[in-house]
Amino acid sequence: MGSKSKIDWLTGRDGKPGASWNTWSGCEPVSEGCAHCYARNMMRRFRGKKGWPDDPNVPQFFPERMDQPLRWTRPRRIFVCSMSDVMHEGIPDESIAEIWEVMRRAKQHTFIVLTKRSRRLRAIMPALPVLPNVCLGVTAENQRRADERIPDLLACDAAMYGVSIEPALGPVVLRPEWLERLSWTIFGAESGRGARPASLD
Repeated sequence: MGSKSKIDWLTGRDGKPGASWNTWSGCEPVSEGCAHCYARNMMRRFRGKKGWPDDPNVPQFFPERMDQPLRWTRPRRIFVCSMSDVMHEGIPDESIAEIWEVMRRAKQHTFIVLTKRSRRLRAIMPALPVLPNVCLGVTAENQRRADERIPDLLACDAAMYGVSIEPALGPVVLRPEWLERLSWTIFGAESGRGARPASLD
């Protein structure tokens, strides 16, 4: 797991290839947006095999992947821990600090840190450096989660902010005071078996 990613929003108009960087894999549901998580389905399918966590509910560390971005010379847009949540309670503060140090050194890349655990993000960010190549983001699958998570996100110091309305499970109104600070917003419906419908309206 890692290197080239098929996540379409990772590849921008600038032509940078998208990649995922999974120093940790494994996560447990935290809100309604997690019900049909693609990552959990993949981890259930491949659990216990080389490169995959033994238990999809428990974050597992893969230290051999920690220096991957330093070995990628071509600039990439990198999704950090796409198979977990980097702010998961099971990931130690020290490991998050190590991830931040790699991102600091890998200046050629743009990193996207996306979390549903905005309270921990808000709590830990004062101890971490603000990096010009790192975008902090939260998932807001409905208005309730937007109202919970976006204020936590914007309370953090960051060079860039983003919001993922994916899977879109209900209408989300992005307040003007949020929009003026957001660098990007993505919208997407749920996919796969049992996908819940999303209205484009």
